[in-house]
Amino acid sequence: RERGIAVLDVRQHDEVALRAHRHFKYMLKCDDDTFLRPEVIVPELAERSPSSPPLYWGFFDGRHAPRQQGQWAEKSYVLCDRYIPYAKGGAYVLSASLVAYVAQNRELLVRFNSEDVSLGSWLAAVAVERRHDPRFDTEYVSRGCDNRFVAMHKQTTGMLLQSYSNLVNTGAQCSRETRTRGSYIYDWKVPPSKCCKRASSRDRSVP
Repeated sequence: RERGIAVLDVRQHDEVALRAHRHFKYMLKCDDDTFLRPEVIVPELAERSPSSPPLYWGFFDGRHAPRQQGQWAEKSYVLCDRYIPYAKGGAYVLSASLVAYVAQNRELLVRFNSEDVSLGSWLAAVAVERRHDPRFDTEYVSRGCDNRFVAMHKQTTGMLLQSYSNLVNTGAQCSRETRTRGSYIYDWKVPPSKCCKRASSRDRSVP
């Protein structure tokens, strides 16, 4: 826990765990190969108005067709021919009320193979603020290293240690900024299949 952020396993759907952390305002879900910048994330959360809708904050995708093969195959996903928009699983933030919603309705919610796909589907009809933020480098491959990133997924142990050392010693997490994959801004005004036009990896205007 750090200043109102609780660390829980969203896959547990565990009301006991939820009660044990009942005073948190937000939950940050991340994988253990993700480098995080809580000193950036926490102050931004603190600036939100108490009257703001529940928050679902990360790097969203709405174009992805359900996988039919491999570890993440979703052969029972019949809601749509594409996954309902969801935040990529390297890291994302949820308001406590959304965590409570999942925990309290866990017996009724269909669990798909991917917990991140599941969460997007569960929250589809819930009034939330879906905040797409390209500073979350949380896809299945990293887009490189950018000092604007608040979460970097798919990091080796050595990369995690190096980023931490860089941050402590220089104030910047990257030894050298690199871009191996383009980013995008999610367009919520068009159908999900057209949401996300990825820029060239040479374009660094978007983190």
